[in-house]
Amino acid sequence: MIRFKHVHLVLPVSLFLFIISLPVSAVVVYNNGGPTIFGGHSISGSLRNEPADNFSLSTASNINSIGFYIEYSGSEPFWDQGITYNIYSDNNNEPDSLIVTGTSQSLIVKDSGQPSYSGIAYLAAFNLESTVSLDPGNYWLGLTDAVGSNAYWVLASPYEEGSSYYRSGDQSFTGREFPFDLAFYLNDELTAVPLPASVWLFGSALAGLIVFKRKKRET
Repeated sequence: MIRFKHVHLVLPVSLFLFIISLPVSAVVVYNNGGPTIFGGHSISGSLRNEPADNFSLSTASNINSIGFYIEYSGSEPFWDQGITYNIYSDNNNEPDSLIVTGTSQSLIVKDSGQPSYSGIAYLAAFNLESTVSLDPGNYWLGLTDAVGSNAYWVLASPYEEGSSYYRSGDQSFTGREFPFDLAFYLNDELTAVPLPASVWLFGSALAGLIVFKRKKRET
């Protein structure tokens, strides 16, 4: 009877280690750089402006959220904090066929603490309507339909080393290339985080203590 007395403690320890090993945070699978003070592209919905910048994935990825840097022209109220996102395939380093489009979900905007051309670079982050699964390869992210005071997608640092495209209304992207990058990042789905060594030591010590007490009782 004694050898089973502490089973009720072993099970909670195992459950504890299992729970804290579950996914707890999103992983950035692509980062195009932070903001600069050199300006940005308009993403105004009223003008139907859409900038797009390319990104590359070395492995298959599930994108579930996007973060980008934005600045405003004018005074409050700024922007209604709605955005349309478009992901395009790549054709000879130009945006090509539309893969997915959607409206930002649970979007939040906060002061990034970094400067921009107009004074403050705000970090905007939002969830996609559903997870987008992409194979390894080259793609383009387009943002548009920011309604309200004119909003600008901030250039990335170092902005001189990249390229982006920009269109308005019914224009195509073809031939409308600009020699700079835009500041954004993409998040993959939740990924398991390795347990710190201290957690495993704690769990092992607790389990060992239980076994020690059990053996002591048996003797």
